[in-house]
Amino acid sequence: MGVTPKFIVTKNSKIAITKKKRRSEMKDVKGTIVRIIAEYLDKDETEISTSSTFSEIGLDSLDIMELVMQMQEELDCKIELSQEITTIDKLAEQIETQAVA
Repeated sequence: MGVTPKFIVTKNSKIAITKKKRRSEMKDVKGTIVRIIAEYLDKDETEISTSSTFSEIGLDSLDIMELVMQMQEELDCKIELSQEITTIDKLAEQIETQAVA
């Protein structure tokens, strides 16, 4: 059983949003991640649990590598692989924290 890489956002991340847009953008981070994963797995968004681990959702390390590129582009941030971020909830929280900083 291999170790599945996880996500972490670096301090150098750039999320180009205005202060006024920041609140609404932060609400959309988790939804964007869920949408990207659901489309990739050809599932309905309601089938994706944000508290399940990426491997429980059905993603392996190669899937994650592909998804990272798409998330970085759509969310305008830099995501690096890490063992600490294991769920969509944790990934979204990290990206939102980075946007506020």
